Amino acid sequence: MTNSFTMMSGTEIPAVLIPIPTVAPLGIVCTSGMVKEVWDTFVGPDQAAGYPQSGEMRTLMAILRSVHHGLEVFERGNAEDDQ
Repeated sequence: MTNSFTMMSGTEIPAVLIPIPTVAPLGIVCTSGMVKEVWDTFVGPDQAAGYPQSGEMRTLMAILRSVHHGLEVFERGNAEDDQ
């Protein structure tokens, strides 16, 4: 079975189901806001400085974008369930 996700642009891409990340060793569940803070701390300064991005940085950016989006959808769904 293949899962997919439709981007805002209408493009369909493959999707995977992953557990919600937790911060070790504290066991704190990650939120989309926490992922944004990681982006702002590690990706943002390099972008603002105009540094060339390595393959590893581009991979980190893709992971952060995907996890942030997935957590936003999850959080939005839970907020709607609470109403």
